[in-house]
Amino acid sequence: MKAYKTQEIDEESEKTVRKELKQWILEDENIFSRLKKLILLRERDRSTRENSIKILKKLIRFSKKTCDILLAMKMDVFICFILEREYKHTQVVKERLQCFKLIMAWLERQPSTFPYIFGQTIASIARNPEDQQ
Repeated sequence: MKAYKTQEIDEESEKTVRKELKQWILEDENIFSRLKKLILLRERDRSTRENSIKILKKLIRFSKKTCDILLAMKMDVFICFILEREYKHTQVVKERLQCFKLIMAWLERQPSTFPYIFGQTIASIARNPEDQQ
């Protein structure tokens, strides 16, 4: 009996924490601008961009408002820029994979705001013989 009540309390507290965390993240738009700056970095080490894209993907799964914020910041253009880059290094492949995962998360979470540019980019990649690997 006690274990059941403890589990019930844990679930309620987890829901409360999630709700407050979601509200805190969405109110602080500095998070999104900082991630945008990290994605725009031109370093050889691409893991920073890759991890920033992962965080954006998780934020999309976290809340539907994230998609609207990303559209307002024109992040769809930057994601497509990363996807259309030539890739000769394995790290670029990882970066592109994270971009595709972000696109899938966006499509699953809020298809009504799915950017047209994502569809165009995917179609151009599919038509390119070099990318069919």
